[in-house]
Amino acid sequence: MVETSLDSNFDKLELYLLRNIFNVPENVKTERVLSTARPASQSDIAEEQNLDAEILQLRAELAMGRSEASMLDNHAAQLTAQLKRFDSVSGNIPAA
Repeated sequence: MVETSLDSNFDKLELYLLRNIFNVPENVKTERVLSTARPASQSDIAEEQNLDAEILQLRAELAMGRSEASMLDNHAAQLTAQLKRFDSVSGNIPAA
């Protein structure tokens, strides 16, 4: 009973919000132009292209670093396995 009443009231609230609060009338201009906006100059375009190139270079370096880290992790795992084998073999050799 209480749950049904609560659900009903929330449905009414949702409808009210959709109709009156979140509704944008058709005659309202929704595009907003900043007063500080200016057309892009050639230097702005060149700077953006340089930044894009730098981002691509950094992504390539990051990918290479990740690849190297993965190879080093694999090598470390191999060395750890070899060390364990050496320890097990050296433990079987009698002391002189």
